[in-house]
Amino acid sequence: MNILMNAISARLGGGQTYIINLISSESFENIDNIYVLKPADLVIPRNKLVKMLKVPDKAVISPFFRVYWEKRNIGKLINDLGIDIYFCPGGSLNYVHPDNSKRPVKSVVTFQNMLPLDARQVKKYGFSRMRLRNVILRHVFKRSMKNADLVIFLSQFARDKALELTRGKIRNYKLIPHGIEAPAESTASDLDHRTFTFPYLLYVSTLDVYKSQIEVIQAFALLKKTGYPDLKLVLAGESYKPYRKKVEHEIAKLELTDHVVVTGLVEKETLMELYANAEINIFASQTENCPFILLEAMCMGKPVLSSNLPPMNEVAGDAVVYFDPRDPQELTDKIRDVLQHPEQFEKYVFKGKEKVREYNLELASRTTWEAIISA
Repeated sequence: MNILMNAISARLGGGQTYIINLISSESFENIDNIYVLKPADLVIPRNKLVKMLKVPDKAVISPFFRVYWEKRNIGKLINDLGIDIYFCPGGSLNYVHPDNSKRPVKSVVTFQNMLPLDARQVKKYGFSRMRLRNVILRHVFKRSMKNADLVIFLSQFARDKALELTRGKIRNYKLIPHGIEAPAESTASDLDHRTFTFPYLLYVSTLDVYKSQIEVIQAFALLKKTGYPDLKLVLAGESYKPYRKKVEHEIAKLELTDHVVVTGLVEKETLMELYANAEINIFASQTENCPFILLEAMCMGKPVLSSNLPPMNEVAGDAVVYFDPRDPQELTDKIRDVLQHPEQFEKYVFKGKEKVREYNLELASRTTWEAIISA
């Protein structure tokens, strides 16, 4: 069996991690070749079954050119390579099957990006290219899920939203949450090196309009008014540039320049160390599918304060402390509670490590490949 995996749109952490985890799996029964279309910065583990296919840089950078390129080339690749299954982990199924092909090709998509389905969050981009992109993606995802032979969902919340969007016109689907590799018991806090020597609150996520970094900064400013002179806030992750400017403006306005650190993208090992040495890990996103970051934070032996919007409660259960990410005062109160009474929140640390065991990486990867082959 030959599989063509279209990973062109995997440009950010979660999408790339999903693909890397799948390729790292050893669950390749009944598969002869996996051909992968990918961006240059996606480093895929070596595997004798995996063969890389070149993609024009413009198709990676521009989603509009990508659709044009896919419609012109995917069908030909399917025909020339003898593809049995066309797999789109990014959720967009754009190709025209050659008229002269008699191959019974099946298509599988994974629905990962919840943002285009959340109209309230999309409106926050104003009249911008990013807003237009998400509006178009909403229609692309809707069409792709209706046309695919199999849709893989990562959460019940995503499944329900997609069924509502398509009015139930999805032919076949499976629910397979993310899997992650939990760190060893000797966590990153045991490492000799510490990136920061001061106490800090940590929020790992792309700086973007729906991630609530501004509200987190406002909550931190309220906290600082009550004390904690040495405590800092660390924001780690890539940035949507227009929103980062707003974040930097908010930091300056609240006179927190010396108290908030914006790191940009950090390497995996450093990220694990940051999680493990934080006083509290915060996750304040307002729209998600099945967030890797929340699962990672739950592993690391520190209390986690999480957005109370779905699907976070589905993913984390009773292993985290919830707050409304739109209400800075509520987050301030929750942070203060944890800092003042750490012994009362030790149960969440234990529950977090136990909950993450449900998201076994090898099981998730094997189940995903089995679902793809079953198509």
